[in-house]
This record gives sequence, structure tokens and C-alpha cells, in this order.
Amino acid sequence: MKLATAFAGFLAEELGLTTRDYPATRMGIMLQAPDSINELVDPGELTVLPDAIRSNQFLAYTIADHAGKTDNDTARDLLTLLCDHTMHLAESDEVIAGGRSARRYTATGAA
Repeated sequence: MKLATAFAGFLAEELGLTTRDYPATRMGIMLQAPDSINELVDPGELTVLPDAIRSNQFLAYTIADHAGKTDNDTARDLLTLLCDHTMHLAESDEVIAGGRSARRYTATGAA
């Protein structure tokens, strides 16, 4: 999410171009696998909720807001969406909050 800020800095400082924050910066993420999102994201020791429907796609979108959340809070929200609504993982909130080892939840390859 810091890419937009870095890119604006590059345009302004290295190329001498003027940048504006209107319209606000937008960022989207799409993960898509042939059969299950677990092909891209390894849930580690976390278990899938009973009777959960497996999804093969995760889509999320966020818009920058000066009065909004920090980059870290936004990333945490996106990760919560992935765990709760796409992967349907039990007890993922503890991992995201840092209560359990974050190494148990690792990305396995997303471009």
C-alpha cells in the first residue's frame, strides 16, 4: 500500500512532476486460483469452519482517506476479509492480532 506514496514521490522528486491526491488513491487486490484459494495461501494450522464453501477467488478494494485508517490497519482489515469471508478460517482473529504465531499464516505465491 505504500507503493502509491513511493510512486508519487518518484514522480515529484525524480521527474519534477506535480501530483495531486484528488481523486484519492485506490488499491485493489485479486487472488484467483483454479480450485481453491488454499492453492495461493497456506492457512498453516488454522482450520476451516465446518460446512464452509470453498472459494477460489479473493477480491478487495480500498480508497485512501486522510482521516481514515493507517496502512497497517487497512492491511489488517484486508487480511481479516481474506480469512473470514474467503477462506472461512476459525480463530484467524488471534493470528491477525498477533496472539498466536503469525508464521502459521503464510502467503505461498501471489503476484
